[in-house]
Amino acid sequence: MSNYQNEYEQQQARRLQTHLDRTTARCELLHGRYQSALNQTTNGTTTEGRGRDEAVRRTEGHGRSPVNLSALDLAADIERVVARLYPLALGALRLGISKGREGSRESWTAGRLLWFGKVLGKVWAEDPELGTEISDEVWKLDRRAARVLGEVVRAFPLVEPCGSCGLPALWASPELLEVRCGNPECGTRWRVSAPVSVAAV
Repeated sequence: MSNYQNEYEQQQARRLQTHLDRTTARCELLHGRYQSALNQTTNGTTTEGRGRDEAVRRTEGHGRSPVNLSALDLAADIERVVARLYPLALGALRLGISKGREGSRESWTAGRLLWFGKVLGKVWAEDPELGTEISDEVWKLDRRAARVLGEVVRAFPLVEPCGSCGLPALWASPELLEVRCGNPECGTRWRVSAPVSVAAV
């Protein structure tokens, strides 16, 4: 193996690890925002009626006020995505078949979000397509969660150099779901859910 090829592969490995670290942090953020969404739909509330549109919130001294249906829908979608991806990740890691949930749906989902962050690197090594899908879902759900909760998510700089121009001018934008090079002569963009050196868009 030539020195150039060896250096290139080491650079790719560093970029992948940096991406995995970013997505692990995003799993932790999504875990917290999932809990916040649940708080907006359950704390101090009771639900009545046969459907979500009929749900009402009872607040002490204020009678009835509408439940935050956006938070309710967000929590349900996070739960569906986790329930779909979890057995696929188990299969990729050869950990057998899921034996079903232990505890409440909410605590199970919250635990799996943190678990995804811990095993994403191993999943990626076994099945890069599944690793990409998990990353995509985590970044998209976290962006949606931030919007539902009224949070402002700002772009942030990355430490690694641009894979196209080589300058340390990369910015990640969770809102736009992309990584963009700030060098005006480059302007290359990638999906924020993928390693910057792998999946250009």
